[in-house]
Amino acid sequence: MKKNSQKIIILTFIFSIIIWIIIIFIDYNIVFSDFKKPIFTIATETQDDGGSGTYKGLGYSFKINGNFMPDDEFPGITHVKFYLFGNKIKESLRD
Repeated sequence: MKKNSQKIIILTFIFSIIIWIIIIFIDYNIVFSDFKKPIFTIATETQDDGGSGTYKGLGYSFKINGNFMPDDEFPGITHVKFYLFGNKIKESLRD
């Protein structure tokens, strides 16, 4: 019985880590490929332009600047910084 419960705990932990990695990968691709706001994060510090600010997830965050007003010529993210556990991993500017 004890070995069975240990296996369940280990498999639950591994499954949770895999789901967490998938969530980060999805948000990362949305921000850096599509230049849109991440979907699995919470906006904590936002500007009045409708999208610029800090978006925090579980262990990761994005600092985003962009054109989010309806009359902007090139809508979406223009500058983004990606942090994992507080360490800057990647910074990108849209051309």
